[in-house]
Amino acid sequence: MNTADRSIALLDVALRRRFGFIELMMNYALFDKTVFEGLPLDKWLKELNARICECIGADA
Repeated sequence: MNTADRSIALLDVALRRRFGFIELMMNYALFDKTVFEGLPLDKWLKELNARICECIGADA
């Protein structure tokens, strides 16, 4: 862990101590009819989020 990581960790702890956080989940229905360059955006975002959760965890 370098010095930049340590300073961010201290800030993270300070913010978590002072503020409450609410988890906001993605509403894929907002993008159900949106297609970007042939890709249905709702399905693409859902798959992207699933892969992020697999690789680095749901809390990342």
